[in-house]
Amino acid sequence: MDGREELCSTLFDSNVVSGAISDAEIFLRAYRRWGDRCLERLRGDFCFALWDESKQRLFCGRDHLGIRALFYAKTGGAWIVSDSLEFVVSGRLNSDLDEYWIADFLTFGFSVDFERTVYSNVKRLPPAHFLSLCRESVKVEKYWTLQIHRPIYYRRRSDYIDHFHEVVGLAVKDRLPDCEVGISMSGGLDSPTLAAHALRLKGDASKVIAHTRYFQSFIADEEKRYGELVAKRLGIRIVVRAIDEGYDPSWYCRDAHTLEPSLDTIFAESKQVIAAEMRQQAEVWLLGEGPDNALAFEWRAYLKWLFRSMRWLYLSRAVFEYVRGKQVREWHSTLANFMKAQAVNERQQLSEAVPFWLNDTLVKELQLVERVSSKRGPEHPWHPRALASFNSSIWQSVLGRFDNSVSRTPLDWRHPYLDLRVLTFLLSVPPIPWGRRKQLMREAMQGWLPTEILCRDKTPIPRDYVAAMVQKYGLPQISKESPVSRFVDLARLPTVGGERFVSRAVIRAYVLDAWLRSNAERSRVSGRA
Repeated sequence: MDGREELCSTLFDSNVVSGAISDAEIFLRAYRRWGDRCLERLRGDFCFALWDESKQRLFCGRDHLGIRALFYAKTGGAWIVSDSLEFVVSGRLNSDLDEYWIADFLTFGFSVDFERTVYSNVKRLPPAHFLSLCRESVKVEKYWTLQIHRPIYYRRRSDYIDHFHEVVGLAVKDRLPDCEVGISMSGGLDSPTLAAHALRLKGDASKVIAHTRYFQSFIADEEKRYGELVAKRLGIRIVVRAIDEGYDPSWYCRDAHTLEPSLDTIFAESKQVIAAEMRQQAEVWLLGEGPDNALAFEWRAYLKWLFRSMRWLYLSRAVFEYVRGKQVREWHSTLANFMKAQAVNERQQLSEAVPFWLNDTLVKELQLVERVSSKRGPEHPWHPRALASFNSSIWQSVLGRFDNSVSRTPLDWRHPYLDLRVLTFLLSVPPIPWGRRKQLMREAMQGWLPTEILCRDKTPIPRDYVAAMVQKYGLPQISKESPVSRFVDLARLPTVGGERFVSRAVIRAYVLDAWLRSNAERSRVSGRA
C-alpha cells in the first residue's frame, strides 16, 4: 500500500502506529468504510480477494497498472480465483488454448487483450478492474483510468526538481523493507536514481546492494563500468554478471518452465539460479522501469497542442527552449529525417508487422491487423505516445515477468516509478524542456550521481542480442507433426543461418513449439476462443 500514513490517519485512531498495521487490515477497514469505492482511494501494488459474508459475494481487485496479477476461471458450478495461473490451471479445467493469445504472442510478443491468457477458459483480471462474483451474477468493472489533462507549469525550474525528489522519495520509502534492499541497476539514470534515494532513506550503505548485468562478448557494452562508477560514488556494494552467461544453449530440449509461452524460456535455467543468489542478498528489489516512457520527448505534439490551444506565451517559451536546448548533432538528425520523411500508413505498418510465415488461414480467421487497429483508443492531445504506452497491454506482459506469483522466483520486485504519484507527475511535466534526454532527471540528480552518468546519452542495445545468441548456437528442426503447425507455416518459417531469419519473432515460434511439447498433457490446440 502506498500512502499508508494518510490512510491510517483516516481509518484508525490517532494513536495507532501505521507501521504496525498490515496492508490487509488497511484494506479491510477501507472496504468496510467505503465499500466497492474503496479502490478509488487505495494506491499501491496489489491484488486481493475478499469474501463479503453479508452480501454473499467474492469481491476481487487488481492494482491500477497491473503490477500484481489475478486470474479466475469457472469449472462446473465453482469459481477458482488466484494470483497464480498455475494454481488455476491445476484445477479441474479443460485446457483448450486461446488462439487469439497465441497469434498475438507470435506477432507482437504479448496479447493485445488484457483479459486473455494462453488458456481459453482462464481469464486475467485487467489492471484497474474489480471482479464481483455472486451466486446470481458476475461483474467485471473498471474503477480507474490513467488521465493527464494540462501540463504542470511552475514559475521556477527548481520547483520541478523539488517535486521530483518529493514524489520519488515517497515512492521509494513506501517500498523499502526494514532489512537490505537490492537495486537492479544499469549505468543509466533511472535505476541509479533509485539507488541514491534508497541510500538516503536507509542512511546505511551496507543495507543497499546493486546488481548490474552487462554483455561480455555479443555487443560492445559499458554498463559494467558505469554501474561500478555509481556504486563507488554511493559507497554501496555491487554484483556484476554477464548476460551472455545466462543463455542456455539446450533450452529447446528442456521442459518449459514458464506458465505461458515466453522468451524467458531460453534464460529460465540461469534465471532461477541467479534469483536464488539474489535472494541471499536481499528479498526486495527495486526496478527502474518507467521514465523512458513517461518522459518521452514528444515535442511536435506538444507544440501543436499549444498552437491549437492558443497558449501563445507557453508556445513562445517552448519554442525558445526547444531551439536553445537542441544540440548540433540533433539538428543534423532532424534535417536528415525531414529530407527522407515518408508518409507511411499506420494500417500498412501493422500489416507488415504480421510475420509472413504465420498460417494464412489463421491470419484470415482471426483478422489480426483489423483486430489490433480497432482496439486503439483516442489519442492524447499533447503526450500521445507516453499515454498510449501506459495504456497498452505490453506493460502487463513486462510486469508479469517480475511478479513472483507468475515468474515463480523468490524475489519481491517493486516499481517506484510506477507509483501513481511519480507517474502522473512525470507524465504531466512539459515535454519541452523536461523530456529531452530526460532533462528533469539530469538536473534533479546533480550532486547525487557521477557527472559521467549525468552526461551519458541513452544507450539502447544496438542489436537483438537474443537473436545473436540463437544464431550462434542454432536451433533444431521443428517436427511436421508439431501442434505449432496450426499457427505457423513450417515451410516458410526461416531457419537459423538462413537469408530471412527474423530475430525474436521467429524465435517465438520455436519457443511456442517447445512450450506445447512440454505441456502436451495439460493443453491442447482447439478452435477459436
